[in-house]
Amino acid sequence: MRLDEDPPWSRNRSPVSSFPTNPVSEDVWPQGYGQLTKIGMQQQFRLGQSIKLRYSNFLSSEYKRKEIYVRSTDYDRTIMSAQVNLAGMYPPTGSQSWNSAIYWQPIPVHTVPRSQEKARKTISFLFFSFLFFSFLFLDI
Repeated sequence: MRLDEDPPWSRNRSPVSSFPTNPVSEDVWPQGYGQLTKIGMQQQFRLGQSIKLRYSNFLSSEYKRKEIYVRSTDYDRTIMSAQVNLAGMYPPTGSQSWNSAIYWQPIPVHTVPRSQEKARKTISFLFFSFLFFSFLFLDI
């Protein structure tokens, strides 16, 4: 299964910049400009849960490294989106639970150097758009 995810509507982020005379500084946003917000994290977590539920016949109930490979563009917000999405898809259970105080398990997110990602952007976006709308409107 391949899911390329980088559409602007899939997460909520802080503004990427401001205008010079804006009296509100970047400090208003806890992580700064262009970063994933708490709402964006919640959206990604729920999306991960939805993907897991939708493809439960296809995906294992526990994370298996040979079954899923995650690649992100090399931006903080997209890496964080992938991490939170995976937390929704694969909460630790059984032998994968390593700390009872943290309901999370580390899952690798591989990145693509920014110099190489532009070549894939159009194809990835089109592929994701197909999957996204198939997910919404078709029973696949």
